[in-house]
Amino acid sequence: KLNYQGESGALNESFSDIMGTYAEYWDGSGGFDWLIGEDRKNYLTGASTPLRSMSNPKDYSQPDTYLGTNWYNTSNTGDFGGVHTNSGVQNYWFNLLSVGGSGTNDNSKAYAVTGVGIDIAGFIAYKTDAYYLTSSAQYADTRRASTQAAIDYYGYCSNVSQQVENAWNAVGVSITGLIAYIDNNSATPCGDYYATGNFIYMNSNTSLSVAQNCTVTLHTSASPYAYALSADNTVHLYPGFSALEGANVDMFIHSCNLTGNSLVQHTTDNTGTQDEAK
Repeated sequence: KLNYQGESGALNESFSDIMGTYAEYWDGSGGFDWLIGEDRKNYLTGASTPLRSMSNPKDYSQPDTYLGTNWYNTSNTGDFGGVHTNSGVQNYWFNLLSVGGSGTNDNSKAYAVTGVGIDIAGFIAYKTDAYYLTSSAQYADTRRASTQAAIDYYGYCSNVSQQVENAWNAVGVSITGLIAYIDNNSATPCGDYYATGNFIYMNSNTSLSVAQNCTVTLHTSASPYAYALSADNTVHLYPGFSALEGANVDMFIHSCNLTGNSLVQHTTDNTGTQDEAK
């Protein structure tokens, strides 16, 4: 029941393309490809003219990167805010998740995705659409939802969940409104941040910075894994940062190669700092 307008409408169109492509693959009676509408005929010329390409959206004037080349301004009135155009972003995400790929997107970000196969990619897409989204979902919501679906069905440390994230990075969709994807060591804006799932994700090689005389409150919705940091993340606490007496920060190192967790607990109060490793 995705609203047929703007980003949610583009997602509506994309999920339709995904399910149609998944069905074509599963049926196996015809030639499988990553084109949409390739079998339609121009009865004046006899030529076949596809509508869209999931593997190369730009071939048919669609974007393959969120807000990138060919992105249609969703505030415009045409085609319900560009639902048939902006669907290319998730279509390309699905293609990459299925078969993999590497390159540089329109944001000049290099990416590399290892495909998990169309069976698994189709399963994740279906579960995301059917059970994890609301009718007003945007692209950022869909990234969060599909990642959670991959974690729920395949595990946090699974290759599937990692490739779901890699594919979203490839098409330039980040999680907005959360502590996520902060580049150039810029200070985190003051305010409250909420985890809407079990995790708040930070991209590799980024820094979370709390500015001087600034209050940043992280509201957890699940414990203990409310905030997840990737390799090479750093957290800077600048002068002016303070915590109430008795405040606790628990840092969990969750290794995919371990059956248990290594725990480092860092406790700060007005009398000093204590570190305990377990």
